[in-house]
Amino acid sequence: RSGALNNDISGLAPPSPQFPGEKAIRRFLYRDGAIVTTTVLPATNATSCFGSRPGALLILDALTGGNPDEPIVDFNEDGYVDESDLLEVEGTTYSAGWIFDQSQLDGQLVDLSTLGGQDDTDFLFICGGNDCISRKIRDLKDTKTGRLSWTELRRD
Repeated sequence: RSGALNNDISGLAPPSPQFPGEKAIRRFLYRDGAIVTTTVLPATNATSCFGSRPGALLILDALTGGNPDEPIVDFNEDGYVDESDLLEVEGTTYSAGWIFDQSQLDGQLVDLSTLGGQDDTDFLFICGGNDCISRKIRDLKDTKTGRLSWTELRRD
């Protein structure tokens, strides 16, 4: 994988975060070199009656924490996980993420779940409150899961 590493050695403070206090505390899913997880976003104003946004969906390269070099989720809903699900910004291609608001999900995001199908028909379920959104997710190239081998330990 070739996720971008942060090689900044300037010593300058990083830019102010877009959502201070954002935390990835949910279950992490692994998909062929990428980690998919959701975050919790704190309320932007402690006295706000609207509370916080539901959160965000993040996709990270499992080795570097940077940008995966392949699409993972069918963001454009064309039925395929392909290059058209990537986002180009100033000549650089990124695996997209997703920030949710109350019009899409009516509560904090919960653990992600998946439903495996045949061939390229795995689905990712993103739920918050009483709402769920489903998108196709890249199928596992390696179909071996669970315990793959075992050895009996005996004292002889």
